Amino acid sequence: MSEIELLAHIIKWRDELSADVRVLKIDADIFVRPSEIRILLSLLLREGYLKNSDNDEVVLEMELNRAILQGRVDISDSLGRYYYLEENEKVADEASLASLSAYIQQAADELCVGGSSK
Repeated sequence: MSEIELLAHIIKWRDELSADVRVLKIDADIFVRPSEIRILLSLLLREGYLKNSDNDEVVLEMELNRAILQGRVDISDSLGRYYYLEENEKVADEASLASLSAYIQQAADELCVGGSSK
C-alpha cells in the first residue's frame, strides 16, 4: 500500500463515518514531514446518543514512517481509554485498515447508548 492509498482510505472513512447519525462532527488532519506522516481522524459524537457526556470523542492517531508506513497507531476516547494501541504497526494492506476501521466503530459503539446506529 502506498501513502496516497492510505490517505484515500482516511478520506473514505471520514465520508462513511459522517453518515452515522451519532456523529456530530468529523475531522481528518494530515501532517506531512520529510520522513514522517501524522494522521488524526476525530469523531465528535452527538449528545443525545452518549452514555456519558464527558466522553464524546473517538480519535484515531497514526504517526508513521513515510517510506514504510510503519509506526505508532492508536484509537482512544475522550477519557484516554485505548481501544487499540500498537507502537510498531505496519499499515500495509486492506486487512490492516479493515481492522482499524472495526476498532473505530467499536469505540463509537461503546460510547453510545444502544451500540451501532447504521
